[in-house]
Amino acid sequence: SGANPKNLVLTASAATSIVETGAHNGDLTVAVAVFVLVGSCTVVGAVIIHMLGGHRAASFLDRVRQFMITNSAVITAIVLLLLGASILGDGLTGLGR
Repeated sequence: SGANPKNLVLTASAATSIVETGAHNGDLTVAVAVFVLVGSCTVVGAVIIHMLGGHRAASFLDRVRQFMITNSAVITAIVLLLLGASILGDGLTGLGR
């Protein structure tokens, strides 16, 4: 999924935000670690739910998967809209400096 254009845009935006903070050494390591944890929490969460919930969890996870498949275009549009609004806001803020 790393080569997915949506994931590349989100990762590039996060990397840019981290670099723009000017973090070095320990702070940079913490920022990258937080990004990785936040980025992987849905996968880790699904694995934990599956391990703890058994057959009930499988049914729940299947419903969530079906919802995301059905609404993937809307989910992608909202995520990219929020990302674009954030980048636009950062750019406009930078113009005022």
